[in-house]
Parts: sequence; C-alpha cells; structure tokens
Amino acid sequence: MVNIPDKEYQKMQARIKELEAKASEARRLALAMKESPDAVSIQSVEGNIIAWNRGAEQLFGYSEAEALKMNIAKLTPPEKLSEQKEYIRRLLACENITAFDAQRLTKSGTLIDVWLTVTKIVDEEVKEVYLAFTEREITQRNRALAEVAKKVIELEKMTKVMEGREDAIIELK
Repeated sequence: MVNIPDKEYQKMQARIKELEAKASEARRLALAMKESPDAVSIQSVEGNIIAWNRGAEQLFGYSEAEALKMNIAKLTPPEKLSEQKEYIRRLLACENITAFDAQRLTKSGTLIDVWLTVTKIVDEEVKEVYLAFTEREITQRNRALAEVAKKVIELEKMTKVMEGREDAIIELK
C-alpha cells in the first residue's frame, strides 16, 4: 500500500474534482451540439470534417460516418471554394468574421442557401486549431425576399408610368 501525505492527497482530490467538472462541461457541450437542429460540424483548418451532428445529417443528407471521411470542399460549390478559403484565412488571422450567407451542395446535388457562422476553436492542450461551422438553411427565405424585391421593382416602374401621365385615373368602387 502506498502512503500519500495529506497535503498531496488533498491536491490530488482537488485535481480530480477539477477534471470531473471539465468532463461534465464537455459532455453538456457535446450533447448541445449533437441535438442542435442546426447543422453543426467541426473541421480541421484543412477542411476535414471531424464532427457532424444530426442537424447536419438532415440538412445535407450525409450520415455522420460518411461526413467524417469528407472534406468541406465536397459541400462547397466549386465557384465558391476560393471565397470559403478566404473566410478561413481571415478567421485564422484573428479577423472578426460575423455570420454570412453561403451556398452548399447536398448529397443529392441540390444547391441550398445557408446562414453560416464559423468559430475558431483553439485546443491549447494539443496545440490544434479547429473550425466550428453552424449552418441553417435559408433557401426559402431568400426566394421570398427575391419575390418581394421583384414586386417592389414592378411597383416602382408602374408608379413612374403613372406619375408621367396627364390624364386622371379614377378607380370606381
């Protein structure tokens, strides 16, 4: 049997409590990510997907097992790859990047609009940097906004035509 002095034993007990608290926090955060209805993924700075939640499975159509073998480039339309690389470069350079609209490709090849938030995560213990992506589909919202904009333009054109007329227009009810 090993005899541990009281002071050392107390230090060890304090360290165990600290580690248990960190593990509990990590479990809560992992559960929040896993259960989020938004698509949440964590990627290496090279774009390799290392975590994928149910929301991502539902939005993009790839299972977690499939996604963990992929690079984010597979979800990015080819014409948007340089734009995505630029956002990542800016994020790694510690520039403040707010959420923004982006486009993604689903497993079926459908192009969707997403509201994208990217967060840099630094794991100081293993000296690694990861990127956490949270994405919410906004395709329908964008289509509705485009329709409203189209109608506004049509109304503005009609208003200009009407303003240029000298004869009176009377609406009978």
